[in-house]
Amino acid sequence: MATITIQKNEFEQFVPVATTPANQPSVFNSVSKGFGNAFDTLCNTILGLNYDSLPDAVKTVCKRYVSISAFINAFRQLDVVLTATGFGIVNNQNVAPASKERVDALLTDLWRELDKCEEQLLILLTRTEGWSGTRQAKICISNLYWRRSDMEAWLGIANPTRDERLKLRQQVDAVEVKLAEKISWEQREKLLVAMRSNSLTELEQQLVDKAMQFISASIKQQLQQAAYLLRKIVDFLNDNVDEFLDYKNSQAYEINNNRGYQNAKQDTTYFFK
Repeated sequence: MATITIQKNEFEQFVPVATTPANQPSVFNSVSKGFGNAFDTLCNTILGLNYDSLPDAVKTVCKRYVSISAFINAFRQLDVVLTATGFGIVNNQNVAPASKERVDALLTDLWRELDKCEEQLLILLTRTEGWSGTRQAKICISNLYWRRSDMEAWLGIANPTRDERLKLRQQVDAVEVKLAEKISWEQREKLLVAMRSNSLTELEQQLVDKAMQFISASIKQQLQQAAYLLRKIVDFLNDNVDEFLDYKNSQAYEINNNRGYQNAKQDTTYFFK
């Protein structure tokens, strides 16, 4: 079974705030006990591949992810004090622990760094052979609006917190249902498969960009703009229909192009002849 090894100098490079002065007990010694659990979680939720077979660039980001994650998990259980270089462990009764406000602020920053690290890791994994077919790939990239940086680029939310991302995810899921009904669920899934393997064609990338504009306008409650963008998406698909065969062979295509109502018995509007 694969394991991960992180040296003290690596840990303190990945988590600079955990650097401890020579006269303080090492934060690394306390946090490193949690590396195994953090690594197991990473393997089960994101990697899905044998760690030992990964490219060195991916392994480095994995080490950073495990370092930050283990530090977050252990942080509230440590008696910490603010130092000139970061946080150290309280080792005598004459030093007061850091205030709750400072601890909470640091944890918020750490979660942001972990989210950035996760996105960097996912981007690398989409370029790693074999990852796109894993269960983890399907979970991590389950909608078009999956990047943390998308919030900054399309919504103008600078340095979003994890809570903001989770709240946004619920909105994105609802909007993407509407999108999928227009472009077809089959075509949406085709885009996701290509995104998981970093293999979007030029036209597919154009479609994704248009979809991002539509999703963003919808989340901002720019409803007229969103409706206009959705029509433009349909026009784009129809203009390039032979390049989007999943859409061409779908019910969405039939509906978008008014191929006639079939009066099927399973339809809620079915009427007897």
